[in-house]
Amino acid sequence: MGLYVLRKLGNIMSDNDFVYKSQDVDYLGFLEAQLRDMAGVDTLAYELLQNADDVQNEDGRFPVTTLSFDVTDEALIVHNNGRFRPVDFQRLQNIAGGGKREESGVIGAFGLGFLAVYQITDAPEIFSSGRHWIIRPDAPTEQRIAERTAKTSGTTFRLPWAFDPASGVRRTLRLEAVRPEQLDAFAQQMGEAIAQAAIFLQRLEQLEVRRNGVVVRRIERQRDGEHLLLTDENGQITTWLLLNGDFAAPAQQLRQQYPWQIEERRQSQVQIAIPTSGTLQAGRLYAVLPTANAIPLAFHLNADFFPTTDRKRVHFDSGYQAAWNQAAITAAAALLADRLPELPHLLLPTGLWHLLQSTSEVAQQAQRKELPQVFTAFWQELLPRLRKTSVFYTVAGEWLPLADGRLLPTGTAVSPETTIPLLNALQIPILHPDLADYSALLRQIGTPTITVSDVADGLRRVGLTRATLLHEAPLFLRTVDGWQPLWALLDTLLRGLPPAERENALAALNPCAVVLTDRIVLRPLTQVYRGQPEAQALFPDVAWLHSALPADSFPGRYVPAFGVRQAVERLAEMPIDLLEEAWRLGRLDVPRLFRWFERQQIEIFADDPALAGAIRRLPLCPVDGELRPLADLFLPGGFEDPLQLAGLVDGHAIGGRRQFLHDLGVQELDFDTYLHTHLPRVLAQQPDLPADGRHRLLQLLAKRLGEFRDDEALQDQLGQLPLIPCLDGSFRPAASVYFSREVMDQLGLRVHIAEPVESTAQQALYEWLGVRTAPAAANLVQALLAVGREWETEPLDSSTYTTVINCWQALAERLQSGEIKAEALAELHNQPVIPNDRQVLSPPEEILVADRPDLAEQFAEWKPFFLSEDVTWLPAAMAAGVRPLSQAVTVAVVDEDEVVADTAVQKHIVARYPLLERLLRAETAAGHTVQSAVLHKLKVMTLPNLRIQTQLQLDAQVKVTEAESVSAKWIHGVLYLDSEKQPVPWAVVARELAQALAPGRNVGSLALGLKEVLAAESIEDATAVLDELGYP
Repeated sequence: MGLYVLRKLGNIMSDNDFVYKSQDVDYLGFLEAQLRDMAGVDTLAYELLQNADDVQNEDGRFPVTTLSFDVTDEALIVHNNGRFRPVDFQRLQNIAGGGKREESGVIGAFGLGFLAVYQITDAPEIFSSGRHWIIRPDAPTEQRIAERTAKTSGTTFRLPWAFDPASGVRRTLRLEAVRPEQLDAFAQQMGEAIAQAAIFLQRLEQLEVRRNGVVVRRIERQRDGEHLLLTDENGQITTWLLLNGDFAAPAQQLRQQYPWQIEERRQSQVQIAIPTSGTLQAGRLYAVLPTANAIPLAFHLNADFFPTTDRKRVHFDSGYQAAWNQAAITAAAALLADRLPELPHLLLPTGLWHLLQSTSEVAQQAQRKELPQVFTAFWQELLPRLRKTSVFYTVAGEWLPLADGRLLPTGTAVSPETTIPLLNALQIPILHPDLADYSALLRQIGTPTITVSDVADGLRRVGLTRATLLHEAPLFLRTVDGWQPLWALLDTLLRGLPPAERENALAALNPCAVVLTDRIVLRPLTQVYRGQPEAQALFPDVAWLHSALPADSFPGRYVPAFGVRQAVERLAEMPIDLLEEAWRLGRLDVPRLFRWFERQQIEIFADDPALAGAIRRLPLCPVDGELRPLADLFLPGGFEDPLQLAGLVDGHAIGGRRQFLHDLGVQELDFDTYLHTHLPRVLAQQPDLPADGRHRLLQLLAKRLGEFRDDEALQDQLGQLPLIPCLDGSFRPAASVYFSREVMDQLGLRVHIAEPVESTAQQALYEWLGVRTAPAAANLVQALLAVGREWETEPLDSSTYTTVINCWQALAERLQSGEIKAEALAELHNQPVIPNDRQVLSPPEEILVADRPDLAEQFAEWKPFFLSEDVTWLPAAMAAGVRPLSQAVTVAVVDEDEVVADTAVQKHIVARYPLLERLLRAETAAGHTVQSAVLHKLKVMTLPNLRIQTQLQLDAQVKVTEAESVSAKWIHGVLYLDSEKQPVPWAVVARELAQALAPGRNVGSLALGLKEVLAAESIEDATAVLDELGYP
């Protein structure tokens, strides 16, 4: 029909033209569809529990507190102590009306859940509020509910068993008939159902299941704050911890996002139920009543979830229902994490850690997509809190942070049964053995494994830090068996460490007495040794490892082996008197000791080569009734000691083969060994040797000088030893002895003169050793210093004065000959070594050379400190620090602020530079030193009435002369002229320049030449003068 025709018909028809027909629901078909999602006796029990928990009075209160199921042979009788309101009867008439969802604090839609009774009955009956209803679902609509008045108490549902498989209801609903043999199982299933449902019910206090009136299961609920006590028919009590939380903010956001799908009255509370005794292997999700969602968490979780249509599962896939349910799970995770600090005090340790491990395992399953991803929230929330909370439960019953607890190492070598009590006695916070199954998780989240340092700390706490008799150790460590677990633990811990860490661990353990010795004493590792029987026999006082302890595990594996090094160190520590006492009493068996040494040659010569020298230094060799070191002795070699002091080794007395002693470095007594090894040591250590022996020694050395004349090292060594006999009866080193008495004239009585030599061979030996004919410069310097220390500020006597002058004269001669340089006199600086006119010694810095008579005259009062330029030993004095007077004075211009540059004279001098340099080259060619740079840096200044002052400082005294008028003066690179003195006084200028160019010497001829060049009228005239004077 076309659109036009339809519009036309619509315009001509009215509402009165319609005929109305009824439409009804196929009630049994509706039941059949609903019951597909409600299979199971437990579902029936849950639905009836829900209806009873929701029953309200007219005033909105919930009076129902008890509910019972009686599985009789004829019917299931369900009774509660509440009663139906009219609205409840009305809802049964309007199945699935949904009105119950609009009431606050109820579980679900009443009426729709009631349909579950048709699983077992064809005609349910209700007795409540004075009414008796019989509902026949296969009857016509107007006859479906039969009602009559009856005397009632509370509310009773009578559900006759649908035994007849041929009934119309069974066939239409496609349900099997109930068989009588099922009734016992029904009772058991309902008993289990009420136990599951009891946890999160809101109002019911007593639940019961009977079989023909006999109690099968009874649950009494009692709330005590956050604890729920469930008491069964046998009086056994199960306690649950109920944690309550909320996700109000996320819930409000979801309601705003889905305003038509999520009703306002859907609750945002979450609850977690945790058993306070025992553990729960698998928890459930509850929508107040249990769902079929079993989760491997150690608690039940209740929220107003959106379930599937069969009310057995919870939505997590997508959509608003999944979003709501995920928000509830997330809130429960945050709730559990927030309450974590309290849980150790509310749960058993095993219960707490079973719970924590279950959250970790659930997170792993969720990551493998075996569970919805939202279940990772529990572990994600808990993990950061765990590391900050005291959740580690020790064997001592303490709760500690994870980082403060300790775990046993993994492996089978350590027995927890014996080790844990021992560690607890050492006050080490070890994990309680009941929590051993959770060690892997504890280790994973940061709990450290026990370390050697932990054990060491424990041992220190109980006082095992010194040698301790076993029977005086702490009670739990007074037997070998008591120590075995600790030794096994330490062995396991040490074996698992890298070498560097193992050394650190042993260092921590070293102060602790953990090793049992053969004398039943506990000692630290470093004080106990393991060794061969021979070593133990030789050193019975050593703390030896107890023979019952194995050498390949702790402690035997870690105590040091006793070898030659340990023996040597032990013997070296013994005072010689105790060592000799042990030898005389037979406790020190020297031959047996050397035989043992000889069997350890690999250690001595390969592993620790320094041992050979250490053995030689030990006083172990019997000689003339005493023990002497091998280093001081010799093997017999055919040479006789003229001093008769060289000790020889008695091989029989020490039990060592000659070759072994030779390998140790014991030398044979031949001349070479005697000369290089024995003689220097004897002379250095025994200064009081007999004179006749010394003379015989010198004769031997003089006779055999040719054998060692070229040995400079020996020459230096013997030259320092007291070998030379002197006139005063002493024997002195050759370096301090002279051949002739004439040296006394220079050095006074402070020298040693050798006895007259008896042969040219002895003369040659003395000269080779360093006996001198004349003093060296160093001796002269020391002689001067000695005089200065002796006389200080006193005038010298005539002989000492002569000695001092002789020393200076000798030093001057050595300087002039080039034998020494000025540095050789450096020690004389600042020392009183030069006599002044009063014959009192003064430091060189306080003595001046009177090189300028005019200056000497100006400072005449200091004349005693002036040396004449004619003194023959002046070069040595100046090398020591004596200065020319001309260099010691300071000259300054008076009224220097009037000075101006004299450019005319400056240009005059500059113009004559080539001729002046001609003069200076001639001076240099004549062997004189000139400072030609002075000429090129010269500045010329002038001022009227030029006056100068001269200043001299000696020691702390300063003298300044009166102002003196001069016509010209050179001071520090500047030539000053008196501008009023004309013409220029070239003779004075030439003298001043000459003294600046050649300081410290007579400059008369140089000044004359300079004057001729500068005073000439022209350069040509000056050149002619130089030519006439013969300057090249």
